[in-house]
Amino acid sequence: MDLSIVIPTHLRFNSLMELLETVSLQDLPKEQFEVLVISNLEDPFYKSDEFKQKMEPFQGLYRWVGAMNVNRARNLGMQIAKGKVVQLLDDDCLLLENDFFSRVIDLHETYSEATAIGGTYTPVQEADPIDKAYNCVAKQWQELDFFGRYNSTRLVGGNVSYKSKKLREAGERFDESIQFGATEAEFHLRLQKKGFETLYLSSLRVGHKTELDPRKLVEKAYRQAKGHQRFGVEEGFSSKAYRTFQSTRDLEALQMAQSETEYLRIIKYMNLYDWAYNTTLDNPQWDERKVYSKSKSWLRKNKDRLIATQL
Repeated sequence: MDLSIVIPTHLRFNSLMELLETVSLQDLPKEQFEVLVISNLEDPFYKSDEFKQKMEPFQGLYRWVGAMNVNRARNLGMQIAKGKVVQLLDDDCLLLENDFFSRVIDLHETYSEATAIGGTYTPVQEADPIDKAYNCVAKQWQELDFFGRYNSTRLVGGNVSYKSKKLREAGERFDESIQFGATEAEFHLRLQKKGFETLYLSSLRVGHKTELDPRKLVEKAYRQAKGHQRFGVEEGFSSKAYRTFQSTRDLEALQMAQSETEYLRIIKYMNLYDWAYNTTLDNPQWDERKVYSKSKSWLRKNKDRLIATQL
């Protein structure tokens, strides 16, 4: 078996089915890969004819872990995977190119010493400005050091693959005590400290359907800032870390926007993320609810105008 696809999921039935549809279009022969769907909780949907029919063309398997824990689902999938390479995909992702699986296998052959190879996210065409904003800041976080191929702990859990043999040698798995925030960076930092190479390639992309609202965006910023504080992983969007990359990020937003109005809204939501991240760092005693409460004032103040980044 060349490749195992591990998809952790929780109650995103429609987006999971859309992802599986893009999996079915891959040019890699189906006998060369398996699809492992690992849900947090058991649900009747996974016994439905609709789901079974979608999984039927693959060497597919469904399991559940019995807890709200994406890392437990990832670990179970990686444990039972039969492939030489294990690819993680989140249930809100889509494969954009039909040769994605083939490329992953080729990349692991090319970079034979790499344990992990990760790519980036790109928003789907119909994404809202707030989703495009989050994809902009997420991509910027991955590329804060420099662009192109490099050793990095900044690999996202919805687009990363591992050589199974090297994972066994490392003896490491995702930390199941982390519910959200620095999950992937903490894991890859442990791998790097043991001498296992983790690579980021910006050309390896998957679509990402985040479907955010302001509260969820602030929640992501809060939890990712807390993850940085807890584990001491590489900085995200603190003032010092990213100021140099502001213009690059704005250009990314301009490329995504379909109008000037949408561009201004993307900028606004990127700045909201920055504000929530830095507010969390500056006020470690605040809980998530307080940061969100304060963000309402920020949104009212900046409702109708483009603001300068407040750093």
